[in-house]
Amino acid sequence: MAKHARTNADEGSTWIVVDFVEIVAHLFEPDQRLYYDLELLHSDGKRVDWRRPEGELPPGRQRSGTAGKAER
Repeated sequence: MAKHARTNADEGSTWIVVDFVEIVAHLFEPDQRLYYDLELLHSDGKRVDWRRPEGELPPGRQRSGTAGKAER
């Protein structure tokens, strides 16, 4: 799992923000998400395709069963 620089949550944990330095993730309960409507707030921002190509793993991750095995 990626390391994060900072995490914060509101009193009821209905909104959690995790700062990964280059990316900030906002995690909301459904009612909070509707209330803050970040998509509208940032609607003029550039959309980024964040999905990895099929079968590609994040840096430093290995497929199960390959951990600790030396390449031949």
